[in-house]
Amino acid sequence: MDVEDVALGHETKMRWNEEDAWVRSADLVHEPIVTEEEFAEVQQRMAANARRSVDRRPRATDRPYVSEA
Repeated sequence: MDVEDVALGHETKMRWNEEDAWVRSADLVHEPIVTEEEFAEVQQRMAANARRSVDRRPRATDRPYVSEA
């Protein structure tokens, strides 16, 4: 530990909370932008897209590296 650098070794990681950990108001606070059904449908679509494997080819570069042979 370094008293001059108290954040030494500290790492910030942002993570989404699981849906069951969300805090929701019992009363309607403001008019919803989307319906519950639309929200659920989009969540399902996003989950399906996340599971889909995508084959990607390496990006072309104008800075080729010298291979060691």
